[in-house]
Amino acid sequence: MTEGGTNTILKNPRHEKFCQLVASGMKPADAYVSLGYSANGAAPSANNLLKRADVVERVRELKELAAQSAVARLELKREWVLEQLVDNVRKCEQDVAVLDRNGQPTGVYTFQAAAANRALELIGKELGMFVDRSHTKPTRIEDLTDEMLDAMIAAAKAEDDEHEQPDETVQ
Repeated sequence: MTEGGTNTILKNPRHEKFCQLVASGMKPADAYVSLGYSANGAAPSANNLLKRADVVERVRELKELAAQSAVARLELKREWVLEQLVDNVRKCEQDVAVLDRNGQPTGVYTFQAAAANRALELIGKELGMFVDRSHTKPTRIEDLTDEMLDAMIAAAKAEDDEHEQPDETVQ
């Protein structure tokens, strides 16, 4: 075993390969047979092998290493996507020449605000910067936006106007 109990390659090469195959998702009996052991009694023999402490630990270790690798690959993909979105924002914020049918600049330039805003929105969502408030009702007055307060005041005034009737005096 190596220090810290990590990367513990088993001394028996067949046992090591068995652990690798099981950790990768192969059924233990199939892994056992693929290593040249007899198919007769492969299931109980594979299960017996899986009861060994060193084998159990090695399978767990290999699964953990695979999971860490998957997380690292996912993070790399996430990082790449975010980099591409930032690059799109930068490109969209520049003046882009409008080209004619022949690919020649027309002298007109465009700013692609919608594309830049969409890329920024995706970046913000990925970073958890935005919260969907469409399904939540504020419970405190401090949580209300100015627009919400204005709408509530206007609705209250309209309701008051409906209920107010001019005084009729009988003469």
